[in-house]
Amino acid sequence: MDINDELEIIKNCKRGLLSDFSFLYDSYIKKIYGFIYFKVQSREVAQDITSATFLKALDKIKSYDPGKGKFSSWLYQIARNKVIDYYRAKKPHIPIEDAWDLKDDTNIQADLEIKMKLEKVKEYLQKLNPAQREIIILRLWTISNIREKMPLLLIFIAVVVHSVNK
Repeated sequence: MDINDELEIIKNCKRGLLSDFSFLYDSYIKKIYGFIYFKVQSREVAQDITSATFLKALDKIKSYDPGKGKFSSWLYQIARNKVIDYYRAKKPHIPIEDAWDLKDDTNIQADLEIKMKLEKVKEYLQKLNPAQREIIILRLWTISNIREKMPLLLIFIAVVVHSVNK
């Protein structure tokens, strides 16, 4: 869907033709779900927050102003706020059974190396301001296999930290 089609659909929704919102939903559902899932790491919670995001977008579609930014940016901001609301309302926890559930084929050495690299990533991220951290998270949230992408992640963050420290 191009930007003109998107703007036309939004205009229709603002005029009360809310059934057209399904085109926006279909266009953004996977991206928004993936973004939210990356933030909450729970399929069920991500599904719930994704639903709440689209319901709020549908409810507030009349307040969207194309002059202030792209629809996708507006939608991601709603999703981001819904995730923040989720963490404010409920402290995250991991059941102890899940934390200690190691599969037989688990490579403990590799997992330890990844954990150490992730600690380094956290250290780098702490050197950035919140806006820069959010940009990195938004840029990398589609990573499906962290083991494959870890070297790229470390390089990317190191470059950002280096450019910030100039």
